[in-house]
Amino acid sequence: MRPLPVASARVASSGRIRHVDAASGSETGDGSAKQPWKTIGAALKRLAAGDTLYVHAGTYFESVVVKLRGTEPAPITIRAAPGELAIIDAGPREFVTSPRTAWEPAPGGAPGEFRSVRAFPDVRKASDAGRGVWVVGNFADSMVPLHGYRFVEDLRSDNPYWTVPVNVEAGPGLYLGPGVWFDWQTHRVHVRLAHTTLASQPGNYTGPTDPRALPLVIGMDRSALVLDHAANVRIWDLVLRGSATRTVDIEHSSGVELDGVTVYGGAPAVYAASTDHLRLVRSALRGTAAPWSSRASMKYRGNSPYLFVAGSSAPQSHDWELAFDEFTDGHDGVVIDSVKRLAFHHDRIDNFNDDGIYLLLPPRAALPEDVRIYENVVSRVYTTLAFAEADAAGGARQPNAIGPGVYVYRNVFDLRDGVYTWIPKEASGTATLSASRMCGDHGSPIWEPLMVYHNTVITAGNVYRDYYAAQLVMGTHATRRRVFNNMFVQLDGNPGLNVPTPGDDLAADGNLLWGVKAGPGMQGDFFAARKARPELARLGVHDVYGDPKLAHLVDGDAALDVRPMAGGAGIDAGVAVPADWPDSLRAADRGKPDIGALPLGAAMLQVGPAAAPPPAAPAR
Repeated sequence: MRPLPVASARVASSGRIRHVDAASGSETGDGSAKQPWKTIGAALKRLAAGDTLYVHAGTYFESVVVKLRGTEPAPITIRAAPGELAIIDAGPREFVTSPRTAWEPAPGGAPGEFRSVRAFPDVRKASDAGRGVWVVGNFADSMVPLHGYRFVEDLRSDNPYWTVPVNVEAGPGLYLGPGVWFDWQTHRVHVRLAHTTLASQPGNYTGPTDPRALPLVIGMDRSALVLDHAANVRIWDLVLRGSATRTVDIEHSSGVELDGVTVYGGAPAVYAASTDHLRLVRSALRGTAAPWSSRASMKYRGNSPYLFVAGSSAPQSHDWELAFDEFTDGHDGVVIDSVKRLAFHHDRIDNFNDDGIYLLLPPRAALPEDVRIYENVVSRVYTTLAFAEADAAGGARQPNAIGPGVYVYRNVFDLRDGVYTWIPKEASGTATLSASRMCGDHGSPIWEPLMVYHNTVITAGNVYRDYYAAQLVMGTHATRRRVFNNMFVQLDGNPGLNVPTPGDDLAADGNLLWGVKAGPGMQGDFFAARKARPELARLGVHDVYGDPKLAHLVDGDAALDVRPMAGGAGIDAGVAVPADWPDSLRAADRGKPDIGALPLGAAMLQVGPAAAPPPAAPAR
């Protein structure tokens, strides 16, 4: 459950103000406060550089397409009116406003199954139409997602156990919670809100089962907001929802700012490509995972979209900032492709049952450049950093063209809690909560070069294959990897030391390793086994095994606080990193480098919209 968006607290804008009001407006109005327009689409035809459009409280059932071009000194602003909550919903109106007459019992369906009274013949077929998902939904009161069913057998099943094929094929049926399914024969939406009954899974649905008694947001193949060849346009404090495709689609645009928006995915929630000077700040992107969604249910029996995708189409995107945002609750999180100059910072990434931050190396010539991922807090992710080479069908990459790499620094990776991955096969089984892990491969021969330094990584269980540096030394063939001054703290057992490919272009040093439970009783030299291998003589010469004395790690209910206290083993124990590598906290690190995300005396990282500095007063 996530907080719902609230009315805009931004101060009033200056300059020429135009108005749109879904409740009292008219298409023949003049856009004044007394005669507002009724739809945003109508308003956009009358806006000019320097204008601000106040979107007054209400829900606008539209797909808004913005092709406007403001100027740098006179941008066009589309924003919620001060003190009001405005929603753009690309889905059908009736499921929200008149659910009692929008649904009817489904002929031949399961108990509690309903279908839409209206058919939707214009819905485009997905690439795997007939078994694909092209409709999604949410409970309108909480915005908790509905499962997007691939197979009607699953929607109609009363079986809660995993007795189906472990792939995307129809089977005997597996009920996966309240959800929707699109019938390509009748072009009707089916819904079933039966309760879930697995006692061992993280959450169960126990609410109303008749969709006629409550509003639902149903998303189909329309985007809520499209910015196409737009320039110097600002979108402030709006809620965007009701899409099974890209909820927000930004392409071939320049100078776009999304500030204070809430976006519900969507596949994905936000897609951006061939765009320069993009800012996504103080915003919340919510995915399609419900509290009872598992990795398996989304990956094999539903839809498994990304949440934010940086596309790689030409021309190359450049000069982006994604800051003080929340990316939460989905299958896959943020895809970073061929952006040139990207600052991804002070964001919260939480609750993804597959990949969190996906570093995709494109096959095209426009490789990522100057990508900086820093001062973020990442938690509850099955694979935190995921890597893959893009499908070469779009154009072969030149040999050894692996790009300058990505800088990952001053982040906190809180991997103490696992994610819901597998449904039990029988009543005696329990749902599987898999430990979060630092990184993983998708079969690519070359991973993005990584410079990983001054991060704090907290893990719960044993590291996969006992790899050193929480797996950051795996997958280094034919690429570069630099791992300096990171803190690896493991709650149970000790961090790993295994280095699978010591002959690769790998350098690691000045890292701190510590086992919270195992460390105090450790006897002898923790690094003895590695020192006995001559081929590793230059690896981790200045590594430290010792208690970092973090402010708050495991006891009680207080929030995680990884500030090092006086006497911590990581203080003044790091190694020098190249001066031209970016470091947002270098000036605060006095003396020799301290190991970890935070130097002694620094405050705990503050991330997400609540931690952002207030927006500047709107100016013309």
